[in-house]
Parts: sequence; structure tokens; C-alpha cells
Amino acid sequence: MIIKGALSTPKRFVPVSDSILREAMRISERSGVPVRDLVEKILATVVGYMRYRPDLLEAIHMLDALEDLRRIGCVMLPQSTVKKILETMPESDFREIVEELGKAAAWYGVVAKAKRGANIDDIQVALQIWLPNIDIHITRIENNPGKFKLVVSPPLNISSERLSTILETIVKNIVASMGGSISSISNSSGVISMVISIAE
Repeated sequence: MIIKGALSTPKRFVPVSDSILREAMRISERSGVPVRDLVEKILATVVGYMRYRPDLLEAIHMLDALEDLRRIGCVMLPQSTVKKILETMPESDFREIVEELGKAAAWYGVVAKAKRGANIDDIQVALQIWLPNIDIHITRIENNPGKFKLVVSPPLNISSERLSTILETIVKNIVASMGGSISSISNSSGVISMVISIAE
């Protein structure tokens, strides 16, 4: 596809891949808007917003990821509520919740990989969405291409053995379902440390 800059002098042409054109045509057919008008509207809207919010594309990425969470029935709860629930539920119920969270995290990782990619930055974004108030640090291991150290640290006021189990389950399932390989893992005083490998 060639986009002609109608307002520019001289006019400019920007090549666009066939896959994007095909997707634009599908959206055009569903919405009843001509392809040219649809593309121009999208460009005008995005460029207009990015003039004031250069991180707009990252925000769109985050919104899409949050929508995926909503689709699998996830809800936001205050940390104090989560802590109280975890501390008071019977062990059998807790094990069932851990299992369900593992399945949901794995499903989310598969969807995230298919829609947004699966490099180390994509994994970090996925983890930050699932664990919004948890510190997540990823550092590259020198002289080891594609190898990273991932550290997950919950705040001390909500840290507990059960929360640590949940965090480890979520992180392991998201990393694995997004193509990462975990070569080592340690869980000390609620702080989870992993060495993971992923193709770059």
C-alpha cells in the first residue's frame, strides 16, 4: 500500500506492508468506512495524540493487555483485601486458587505472545500488568545472549508465604507461555529470583 500525503508539497509516498493493508481492508468492510478514509482517520488521530503523548503506542499496548485480563475474568482488589483473603482461606481453597491462577496466567501469556510479541520487554510488561504493585526487575546477564535475571519483590506489608507461592506461580506460567525457559529459581523471604532464557 502507498499512502499519499495529500497535504504535503511535494507529495510523499510511504510504503505500507500488505498484511497491514489487508487488516485495514477487513476493518473497513466491518465498519463500512472506505479504506482511504479509515487509514487517514487513524493516522490523524494517532499523530494528533502523539504530539502531546509520545508514549501513546505504549499506552495502547497496555490497554489491550488489560482488556485481555478482563476477558479472563480478572478483577482489581485492594492489597489489604487480598492479604486478608489469603491469610484466612482454608489450605484446600488456596491450592485451588493457585492452580486456577496458573492456568489463567498461562492462557494470558499465550495470547500476549500471539498479539504483542514475546521478547524480554513484552514479558516484563505482562508481569507488571498482572502484578501492578510488585517490584519487577530484569537485568541482562553479561556474556550470555538471551539470558536474564528476573527478581520479583512484593512490599513488606503484604509479603507472606502464600503470596510468594502465588507470585511464583504467575511468573513461572507467564514466562513459560511466552517462550521463556527458566534455568534456576529461588524464593527467599518472599523475594523470587529467576534466571530465564528467551530468544531475542
